[in-house]
Amino acid sequence: MIPKKRGNIRMNKHLFLKRILWTAFFVVIYQMGQHIYIPTIDIFSAQQALGSVPFFRLVALTTGGQMSVPMILSLGMRPYMTGMIIWQAVMAMDLDSVKRMTLRQQGYVQRLITLVLAIIQSVEMVYAMDRSFKPFYLPGTEIDISMVIGLIVLIAGALFTTWLADLNAQKGLGGTVALILPGIFAGLPETLHSGLGVVFPQTMQNLIWVAVVTVIFVVIIVFLNQGELRIPIQRPLLEASYASSYLPIRFFTAGAMPFMFATSFFSFPRYFINSTMGPVGRWQKIIFQWTSFSTIQGIMLYGLVTILLGYAFGLINLQPTDEAKQLKESGDYIFGTYPGDSTEHLIMHHFWVLSFWSNLVLLLVAVGPLIVGLKIPGVANFSPFLGSIMILVTIIDTIKEQVLALWNKDRYHII
Repeated sequence: MIPKKRGNIRMNKHLFLKRILWTAFFVVIYQMGQHIYIPTIDIFSAQQALGSVPFFRLVALTTGGQMSVPMILSLGMRPYMTGMIIWQAVMAMDLDSVKRMTLRQQGYVQRLITLVLAIIQSVEMVYAMDRSFKPFYLPGTEIDISMVIGLIVLIAGALFTTWLADLNAQKGLGGTVALILPGIFAGLPETLHSGLGVVFPQTMQNLIWVAVVTVIFVVIIVFLNQGELRIPIQRPLLEASYASSYLPIRFFTAGAMPFMFATSFFSFPRYFINSTMGPVGRWQKIIFQWTSFSTIQGIMLYGLVTILLGYAFGLINLQPTDEAKQLKESGDYIFGTYPGDSTEHLIMHHFWVLSFWSNLVLLLVAVGPLIVGLKIPGVANFSPFLGSIMILVTIIDTIKEQVLALWNKDRYHII
């Protein structure tokens, strides 16, 4: 292999710069949309209403949204990300009806799922701040449509965010999730200070400890995130004299997705408990106890939710059945293993082993600070804080891989 001409290298740099500028442009638009208030609403009253719902605050911590303030893009990437996960789960079912769909049809179904989720999540927000809307009557009638306007604006904002995310995947860097990076970065101080409702004292000594813990954690997570098991693949139909082939299974098969959704799944039942009056009645008290980050029962349930999501997202990302089927159809195989079911069982075996250890790491990060926080006030905030850092690490690692691919694109050719 010999280097390409400098003109090609210069062209790659221009393509790299172009993608950076596109991403910066999309991020600026997205951030501007999160600073424009919904019309027909009393801002101060709406902020109080939304701020009294811990579920919204916790969801916004990991999805880059602004659900504690009434903005036109308050939902952020939540409908889009949830819709993508649902679609991946449907794809993992290996349904014949889904396989027969064209790419255009699949795109329509994904957008329909996102629209339905946007409607549901918009209704959640509008319901939470229903008393904050200023009356706005349909011309010539006494029909108040202020809440309808707020609902339409939120739904439109969610679909606009989806469009921006798709554009960034095509023209920019970081794929569809790059838009949430600024929101997570900006939310880190608040997450550490009062992410779970308990204030972490920000003394100089505590901040030094935070810096040390953060650096050590980042180094460990970056190392583990790069780790993968490589299963050698035999390719009899291809010339393999240049490099060996392998099937990679990453240590974090689920990525940071459990952290993105564990808090929202865990905290959702508390959405139905009046935040002002507190739990009333036997069942509300039980729900409050089992969905609290400050009780043993709640911490155990949160850990269980994190582990289950770790296995679920890992299976969705890896899809062992499809991997085994693709190897069989292409004539490739794992040495010493029969194609088909035996290959799938081998892949599943490695998945369960890797997932056990990776989920143990997730459990330590998610539950460890909560247990310590039972004795030391404020330490529990390290759970969402470190989880947000892990989300940032995985997204930045994806961006780094794209940057390297663009930088080295067409720089060499085979003689």
